[in-house]
Amino acid sequence: MIKFYLATPQRERSAIILSVTFKGKQYRRTTKESTLVKFWNPQRQRVRVCRENRLANCTNDTLEQWSQAAQRAEVCFKKSNMVPSLRDFFELVDEEYCKALERPVPSINTPESPSDYYSDYFERYIARYADARSIITIRHYRTVLNKLKQYEKMIRCRLQFEDININFYNQFRSWIYGQGYSDNYFGSLIKVIKQVYREARDVDHLHNLNGTLIKILSR
Repeated sequence: MIKFYLATPQRERSAIILSVTFKGKQYRRTTKESTLVKFWNPQRQRVRVCRENRLANCTNDTLEQWSQAAQRAEVCFKKSNMVPSLRDFFELVDEEYCKALERPVPSINTPESPSDYYSDYFERYIARYADARSIITIRHYRTVLNKLKQYEKMIRCRLQFEDININFYNQFRSWIYGQGYSDNYFGSLIKVIKQVYREARDVDHLHNLNGTLIKILSR
């Protein structure tokens, strides 16, 4: 069962929480969407659309996307007969959510002009190793890429190779820690980000930068 509710209905504005009940276990997390409490419809679990609230449709569209992503995650875990942990469940929800927002991914062998955007190259990197590395490894790559895309959405800017530097490290770390993740989890993300960055430079010659040589990024 998938539900949405307000985190702090006693306040003027509240974050909107996604709650999923799956195989007797509850999974809850913020959608990063919020609304004025007076506009929330608890029966429909959506924001009321009215002249005073012009962003209602956008918020409701996002909630619907989260709902559909959660449904697809449930189907995947049903097929595998797993009862996932909170982290595993929402990693898959994030993956499904981001897939719905993505454009078709070009093959690593598709002739095209090289892109300066880090995430575009990351997509091709995943395609390159899809059949050469384990399913678990490829899934971790996808998780890292999805976290980066969420971060880009938050900062409203797409990252280029030149942006992978100490400033990115510090800002990305603060954002990840702000979501309650551990230092080890952050380290696993940075390890892959550095790996992809170096392959773009040393193998595909898309840049000649050394942003990951900074000591703090070489963890």
